[in-house]
Amino acid sequence: MIIAKSTDLERNGCVEFVIEDIPGGGTLFQADFPSSSTGVRDGALVGVDTNGIYHIVKTAMLVNPIVTAANAMIVYNNHEFKVNDYIGISSSGVASGALITAIAASGAGCDVITMTWAGAAVAASGILVQASGLGASPYKYNPVGISTIPVDVSVPSGNQGCSIMVRGRVRQNSMPYYVDSTLKSYLPLIRFV
Repeated sequence: MIIAKSTDLERNGCVEFVIEDIPGGGTLFQADFPSSSTGVRDGALVGVDTNGIYHIVKTAMLVNPIVTAANAMIVYNNHEFKVNDYIGISSSGVASGALITAIAASGAGCDVITMTWAGAAVAASGILVQASGLGASPYKYNPVGISTIPVDVSVPSGNQGCSIMVRGRVRQNSMPYYVDSTLKSYLPLIRFV
């Protein structure tokens, strides 16, 4: 009797159609992720730095609105932010970075992010992104593609390879992290349905 076992990756249905990808994919920077993160599903936005290393474009959606002088915000917990990241407003296009000093769970499916917010008021369901610094550009990394396979970032071997789509179609409501029209504008060859 012969028993064979194999493993395979199956997409979650977020990435519906890949027309063009980056040949050979890219390497995701493991240090971007909090230690509690086990990995990223397909459909995550990625950006690239000047060294050719790819980074997740971190986003979060507000549960409640924030005002111009807030010390904390409540976001849905499907994000990859960690302490010492900077957070800013996706759609503003202006400097808005605030340093995250603490993140704590707050009820079912929510986190409280502690920071000193000096940016503009943001309505509930507003999208926040990782900023490059205090009062700096709202984007640390501009989106250049979308991951097409799950990536395990908990392995001790360091940065992990990832397939990256630059043209195709994704199902927005199945994406692992939130996007808005500003983020989507960076990816004109990707259709969000």
